[in-house]
Amino acid sequence: MENIESQHQAIKREFTKQAVGWNKAFPVMLSNLAKRLALSSDQVVLDVAAGSGLVSLALAPGVKKIYAVDITEAMLEQGQILANKNQVSNIEFVLGSAEKLPFEKDTFDTVVTRYSFHHFFEPEAVLMEMKRVCKPGGSVVVMDLIAPENEAEAQNYNELERLRDRTHTTALSLTNLKALFTKMGMNISDTWEEYNEMDFLDWLDFSKTDPNSSKTINSALRKELVDPQAKTGFSPFMKNGRLNFRHRNGTVVATLS
Repeated sequence: MENIESQHQAIKREFTKQAVGWNKAFPVMLSNLAKRLALSSDQVVLDVAAGSGLVSLALAPGVKKIYAVDITEAMLEQGQILANKNQVSNIEFVLGSAEKLPFEKDTFDTVVTRYSFHHFFEPEAVLMEMKRVCKPGGSVVVMDLIAPENEAEAQNYNELERLRDRTHTTALSLTNLKALFTKMGMNISDTWEEYNEMDFLDWLDFSKTDPNSSKTINSALRKELVDPQAKTGFSPFMKNGRLNFRHRNGTVVATLS
C-alpha cells in the first residue's frame, strides 16, 4: 500500500505540471478506438485514469454517458474545460483511484483505460477493479504503451522510459498484457497494435525531463541509429534533421460472460 500511495503522490505532482498542455498531447488513435469498440447510444461508459478525458471526449458522441475518473484534480479540471469548450455535456468527471474505483459492481457497459497501465504498481489489481464494475456482457478495454516481446529489449525500453518519466513503472509486452486478461478468466475479443511517430525533443519537453536523463536517453537512441543491435525498443530514425522514434501501442478488448 505504501508503494501505491507514494506512486499516487508522484503522479499527482507530475500530472499537475503537465495538465495545462495535456489536451494537446497524444490525440492520435482515438477515432480508431471509437470505431472498433462499436458503442451504442444507450451505453454508460467508465474511463479509468482518464486524465483530462481525451478518451471520454472521443467516445462521448456515441454513448449515453461517460464517467471519467482520475486521481489528479488538475487533470479533471482541464477535462471539464475542454468538455465545456466543445459543448459536451454527457461526461462526469470524478476524483478517484483506479485501484479502488468509487462505483458499484456491474455498473458500466464498457470500461476503458488508455496510457495508464505503465503507471501502475499493480496493473492486475486495476484490471480486476475494471472487471468488477463492468456488467456481464460488457467490455473491458486497455490501451497502453507496449514493450518489445524480447525481454532484454523490453528492459532497455522500460529503463529509458523511467528516466524520462518518474511515474513510469513497467510497460508490458502485448503477450503479457493479454495474459493478465486470460488469468482473470476474461475472453479476449479483439487486439490490435498501432505506432505513434514522435519528435524526440518535443517528447522530452512535454514531460519536462531533467537534462541529465535527457542526455542519457538521447545517447541510447542515437547509438541504435548507427548500431542496430543496440536496441532500445524505440525504433529511432531521423526526420528533417531531427531525432524521431516510434512508440508502440497495443489494445486488448475482453467481453465479459
